[in-house]
Amino acid sequence: GYLKAGKPICEKIKETPEITFSEEEVIIKPELCREKEEIEKEKEAKSLEIYETVTSFAPEVLEERTQENTLEDKVSHIRLKLDVPVGQISTIARIVNFLGNKFSECKIEITINVRDGEIGVLEYQDKIKEALTQSGIKILEEEKE
Repeated sequence: GYLKAGKPICEKIKETPEITFSEEEVIIKPELCREKEEIEKEKEAKSLEIYETVTSFAPEVLEERTQENTLEDKVSHIRLKLDVPVGQISTIARIVNFLGNKFSECKIEITINVRDGEIGVLEYQDKIKEALTQSGIKILEEEKE
């Protein structure tokens, strides 16, 4: 792969790349590229799903709601602190995509808190931190024991 704008970009997976020894070249684990591709495909599918859900409302109901809307019953700022069950992150992604189309600024902060188990230090660095780094996700706080 290559570094573009400080982010690794997967170029050739399971292919023999032409090595030029340029500064932009990086070696990326194939699993991380596949995970990123699968996440992008899932995001696209979920965006389409929420679009279809939103556009499937009956036009007359939307028209009635639009006519009823006044400046008083509009929301201009939303802040939600959520306790999300494992497996429901895709629901949050759909909501965020929808809100992103309605608001010019949409910031998401996520806290991951795991207990009663173990992970090796190298596995944590290779699987968790590397995936976050390659996805351009900044770690604001990190605590580990």
